[in-house]
Amino acid sequence: MNETQTVCKHCGDRFNTRGKYDAHYKRKHQKKIKLNDWKDDEGHIERSMDGKFTCTCGKKFVKGETLVLHRKKCEIWMEKETSDSESDEGILVN
Repeated sequence: MNETQTVCKHCGDRFNTRGKYDAHYKRKHQKKIKLNDWKDDEGHIERSMDGKFTCTCGKKFVKGETLVLHRKKCEIWMEKETSDSESDEGILVN
């Protein structure tokens, strides 16, 4: 083994650079992506059984960061976020 190689602890694959390892991890092993500054389990999306992250509109992405970029332009996501925030405004919490 080359001493400069990074070994994936999940599958044992070896990478010559840390950047290649990071890309591999995000594609193959990352389970959740955060959407906002999440403090609980509501601000994230988990990878589905097919190994992809799924948007509200139905599009699927291998990498979570691609979904994060997509959701900034996704009209269906924006409509859902708007309707969720409007329904929360009417709730009074004591």
